[in-house]
Amino acid sequence: MTSGANRPKQPVLVRTKILAAGEELLSKGVPLSIGEVAAAAGVTKGAVQHHFGSREMLLLAIYDDLQSHFEQAMERNRAGKSAAESYVAATVDSTPDETRAMQWRALLVACVMERSLADRWSSWTRANRASNGKESTSQLIARLAADGLWLSDTLGTYGLAKAERKKLAKALVQLAIGESE
Repeated sequence: MTSGANRPKQPVLVRTKILAAGEELLSKGVPLSIGEVAAAAGVTKGAVQHHFGSREMLLLAIYDDLQSHFEQAMERNRAGKSAAESYVAATVDSTPDETRAMQWRALLVACVMERSLADRWSSWTRANRASNGKESTSQLIARLAADGLWLSDTLGTYGLAKAERKKLAKALVQLAIGESE
């Protein structure tokens, strides 16, 4: 009989698998539990608890991971742009692939499930808006419209053609350039 102590330890890989499994479950609307995540990740409940402690800490880690992905997208779109332009560009970046769409659905579900995560997202968004001083009305409209496009993409509401979506994204980025009022 082989002892678990002889298995090679790969904490980074295990943590990544757990986060990915949690994101996938959330994106499908599956109620998140330590057991469900462990089964989906192919690890033990003890491994999930070792890495995250509790369901709430796991949700927080999933949220932090998803927010980090968004911040990285903003950073890639940041060069010489205002916070509003960077936000809009990251939000409407391109037609989301299935992995990105799954991550967005997971973020949405996590924020609906846990009010504290929605509050964190709201605080982050307010801080991002304030980071470049006062935004113009057109920049705020661009942010709000980009959020609507994001939600439509996340839920699959409109099923926009690639060309139509590209035109919308271009128009929103132009609106985000805006003029100060």
